Amino acid sequence: MIIREDVFSEATKKLINDAININGYASEHNYDEFVSYAGKDSKPVYADFGNNKGILAIDYGDVWSVYSEIIAPEEERSSMFIEFALFLFNKNVKKIMIECSFEFRKELLAKTKGFDKIIIGNVVEHYFTPIISLDQWDPMLIGSDFSNLRKVKNRFFRNFKVEIVMNHDIKNQSIDEIKSMILAWKKNRKAKDRALHDSYINFAANGYKANITLLLKLNGIVRGLASAIVVPNNPDTVYFNINLHDYSIPELGDFLTVIFFDKLKSEGYRFINFGSSDENLLKYKKKFNPIKVYDSAFFYVRNNVKV
Repeated sequence: MIIREDVFSEATKKLINDAININGYASEHNYDEFVSYAGKDSKPVYADFGNNKGILAIDYGDVWSVYSEIIAPEEERSSMFIEFALFLFNKNVKKIMIECSFEFRKELLAKTKGFDKIIIGNVVEHYFTPIISLDQWDPMLIGSDFSNLRKVKNRFFRNFKVEIVMNHDIKNQSIDEIKSMILAWKKNRKAKDRALHDSYINFAANGYKANITLLLKLNGIVRGLASAIVVPNNPDTVYFNINLHDYSIPELGDFLTVIFFDKLKSEGYRFINFGSSDENLLKYKKKFNPIKVYDSAFFYVRNNVKV
């Protein structure tokens, strides 16, 4: 294993993208999404295991985070993580944050049983990821299940001058206005998931690199931003990775989500990974009628290496 800190170099970028193209499968297996987490106190790092396998990670100093799932065939992932953890712990990293399936956590517990150098911590947060079927999504929002969303959609088009700016055309909009909207979103956000506003600002500053991005303006003012990326090796599915809006306007989140779903359907996508959610956010997302919900565990893996 080689720890590659030069994730912005063309050589390492190619290594990461090659690994994702061959062994990627998770919603966040995306180079641009990954490097958007670079910040004053956070450094994206690639643990390269060779043969198009690796671990995307964020270095926060003496605490690291595994970014998304491990890029490798399923049967190799737990062993790779343990090797990665031991390497970091021998470098005096105190703990590693990870969000993964409960099944993968059980596998880590089994493989580290009686192994005193690694402590698999208790589950700190239980997250949920809804999946939306665009095959079943009706832009007309017909039926009682969608009556409230239908009213919201009609009301916004009736009461506002709605302007939808797509993809590369967003670059012509004021970056300062978009940043202001993101900062206002952060200030008023109540959900307990681990959304990081710095990564969203980086996303805007780096040119909105996603498969599809929508900027919403109401009466000429930026009020929302949504984007999605295609899940590797699953071209029918997109990951709804950014959904930001002005909380001061009631039900704007509903409107932004509805028009973005409409756009995704019109582009031919069939499924949406609606993103990791705490229980309260899951309740909100259920109004869009997911066909299934996956759950995941967030926990710490702690250093117990004796120096």
